[in-house]
Amino acid sequence: MKNIFLVGFMGSGKSSIGKSLSKKLNLNHLDTDRIIEKQNSMSIKEIFNNKDEKIFRKEEFKLITTLSKTKNQIISTGGGLFCNNDIVKYINENGISIYLKYSSEILYERLKSNNEDRPKLAHIKNEKLKSFIDNLLAERDKYYRKSTITVECNDLKKEEILRKINSLIITG
Repeated sequence: MKNIFLVGFMGSGKSSIGKSLSKKLNLNHLDTDRIIEKQNSMSIKEIFNNKDEKIFRKEEFKLITTLSKTKNQIISTGGGLFCNNDIVKYINENGISIYLKYSSEILYERLKSNNEDRPKLAHIKNEKLKSFIDNLLAERDKYYRKSTITVECNDLKKEEILRKINSLIITG
C-alpha cells in the first residue's frame, strides 16, 4: 500500500486521525511536526522563532522525501507542509493525500483556546483570530484541494471520518 498523507489546516485533527487510522489499518504512524521537533530538540514554535519558517519548510520537504522511501505508513503532516506545488506533486506521486476539510468556523472553535503553541497563531489577538483563520485557509485551500481525496469533516465524528477514509482508500 502507498503511504497515506493526512493534510489540512491546523486543528483539523491530522495527528489524532493519523494515530487512530494507523491502529485501524495496522500501519506505522508518523507525525512530521513531532519528528522535526525531535530532530531539532525544539518545539515548532521555537524553530519558527529561532530559525525561521523557510528553514522549517525545507526540513519538512527533506523529511517527506526520506519518509517516502518506506511504504505502508500513515503520515500526519503540518498544516503548511502541503502548501507548495512541488510538495503537492511529490506527495501525490508517492502516496495518497487525504485532505481533512473543515469550515473556518469549526477550525476557529477548535483553535481559539489552543493557539499559543502554534507559531502562525501565537501572535494573533483573539478578536482577529477568526479573520486570520479565514484568510490563511482561503490561501491554503488551493493547495489542499489538490489532494487525492477530500473528506468533508464538518458534521462527522472521529469514527465516521475513519470509516469514510477507510472506504475511500479501499474503493479509491
